[in-house]
Amino acid sequence: KFGVFLFDGDAGDVATISMEGLNGTLDPVLFLLDPTTIQVAQNDDANQDTTNALISEFTLPEDGRYIIIATHFGARYGVTAGDYRLTLRLN
Repeated sequence: KFGVFLFDGDAGDVATISMEGLNGTLDPVLFLLDPTTIQVAQNDDANQDTTNALISEFTLPEDGRYIIIATHFGARYGVTAGDYRLTLRLN
């Protein structure tokens, strides 16, 4: 399973996207697609101390509607599950 979220951005905007597991065994994974649906960023583990996902201070390359895909490690096999909090900050 995965969640799909859309946001509008302008070239030069700086996006920070985080996905925090709230319970269960969830191991979050994030993907960011540009307006042409090309993957431009992804993250599994923000750092070695957490399984939460973070795309930090990514500069958007063009104007348009971006797609965030929020999923989990092992998605194909249903290995991890739980609730999450997704946060987007645009500067």
